[in-house]
Amino acid sequence: MKNKKKLLEAIGQKKARICILGLGYVGLPLAQRFAEVGFPVLGIDIDEAKVEKIKNGVSCGSSNSRSIQASTDRSLLTEADVAIICVPTPLSKTKDPDLSLVLEAGRTIARYLHAGQLVVLESTTYPGTTRELLLPLFEEKGFKAGKDFYLAYSPERIDPGNKSFNLINTPKVVAGITPSCSELVQKLYSQVVTDVVPVSSPDTTLGSKPLPMRRSVVAARARRAPSRHAPSSARTTVVPTATTRPKAPRARSTAATATGGTSDSSGNGSAASSAGSPVDDSPAAWVTVATATPRLRSARSRGMRSGRPAEGISAASGRPAKAVCTCQSGSGCLR
Repeated sequence: MKNKKKLLEAIGQKKARICILGLGYVGLPLAQRFAEVGFPVLGIDIDEAKVEKIKNGVSCGSSNSRSIQASTDRSLLTEADVAIICVPTPLSKTKDPDLSLVLEAGRTIARYLHAGQLVVLESTTYPGTTRELLLPLFEEKGFKAGKDFYLAYSPERIDPGNKSFNLINTPKVVAGITPSCSELVQKLYSQVVTDVVPVSSPDTTLGSKPLPMRRSVVAARARRAPSRHAPSSARTTVVPTATTRPKAPRARSTAATATGGTSDSSGNGSAASSAGSPVDDSPAAWVTVATATPRLRSARSRGMRSGRPAEGISAASGRPAKAVCTCQSGSGCLR
């Protein structure tokens, strides 16, 4: 509690020392913004040429970086009250985020971590990275999150070239590992942006990312085995959605409508009140949902290996069920 109160006061008085790891298109504007409002700012990057440009006041097309202390010396983290990770996470050929730089930054911070320090991850990644990868690194030193140090996630939402929305007026989504962490990270970003949006967990902040990136990182997360550190809400599996039987021929549309079915613009109808809708096992009918049930994960694995589900998942009960044939024989056979 003493550490939290002290850091809150330092942030409110703009005396907290901010350290940005990674001075790219995300880290440098963020460092400049903190410097503009009066915080002492240190930027760390492994690119010596970039560091020299920042020291000379010219970097990435900006001439307003003289107020930032730039260095390649990572030991300066011992002086920081807040460490923000802004390193890149490029996607691989398989669309998996490359987290090697995030892990390297995490290990560096862990080496110099001290009591009362706030660590924030901004790099784009999949849900669970903060809790699964960074938290264990810091707790290995014997520190406890929310008491000895503070850990949070706030995904960067920089849109280069956008003249309407910038760092200041783009809503900033934040979440901490604990309520104390959430309070501190919300206080921090409220000093530099106009709208801070706190959410319940770091694992839910991915929804604020642009849709293409969100799809990529969620797909990558689904391919990873669930970790014991991950909460149930962050574990994913794949289940088929329930769909109706193929539409009846035009000649039967009148009968279908008369019995309570529906008819589309082409005259095709389908019975909307069918007792048991068969499962469509085509790839288009599969959706990603959150679950922590081991049985569903194993059902997903069997289905993904064969290209279609050996067992379907009942949309009503959530339990494995035999997939029903979707052929038009009308026999309702099982396979």
